[in-house]
Amino acid sequence: MSEQAKGRVLVADDDAAMRRSVCRLLGLKGYACDEAADGVSAHEQLKASPYDVLICDVDMPGNEDLRLIATAPQLQTGLPVIVITGVPTLDSAVRSLRLAVAAYLIKPFTPEELLTETAKAVERRQFHLAVAQNRGRLQQICTELQQVEAGLEGGGRADLPASANAYLTITFRNAAQSLAELRRVLELMNASSTGDGDSSQHPSRVLVLLQTLSETVSVIEKTKSSFKSKELAELRRKIQALLKD
Repeated sequence: MSEQAKGRVLVADDDAAMRRSVCRLLGLKGYACDEAADGVSAHEQLKASPYDVLICDVDMPGNEDLRLIATAPQLQTGLPVIVITGVPTLDSAVRSLRLAVAAYLIKPFTPEELLTETAKAVERRQFHLAVAQNRGRLQQICTELQQVEAGLEGGGRADLPASANAYLTITFRNAAQSLAELRRVLELMNASSTGDGDSSQHPSRVLVLLQTLSETVSVIEKTKSSFKSKELAELRRKIQALLKD
């Protein structure tokens, strides 16, 4: 995520000065921001584009009875909402908690408060999306394996080499995609890490190992029918050097 936005944020507030100051602050920290002046506009933007977090004012047109806050996670499953208000009430606070909002900030909040809560909400959103994507991938793999299994049941007419090749292809693809997903999650952890810690345990070091393993799986898939491969020899040297280091 080094050259990409840290996350995409929708700021919904009928106070134009507040919207712009929030977007300016988040923009300086690497977030991509869109603005909405009321609940209706925010609702349409949520229907049209994906976001990582919604920052929403309680008292604005189109958010009567916290309507926008209640419907936002339905428009985008699991979307975290940060509630902001200049007129805090016990009723709005309790109802926000019941809607499982990510944070409840009272104006004037500090830049540090906003940045901290936004970072936590965006990170949670991205992990949620990673889990959902992985679950969908595993469901697709299960379907493909069931098809291979069905062809082999009861001594059917399925060609054994073809079935074995299909099984190997599914297995290798799953391994490669799993490593790619691990790499993505570790990149998120790496980006959000603020402590120095032990460099040998730092996520960036694990990323090097995952990259090497990912290359290994890709080469094995390409050369699974060959016993001699310069690519395999080179990868073996890379792995041995990494482990020695």
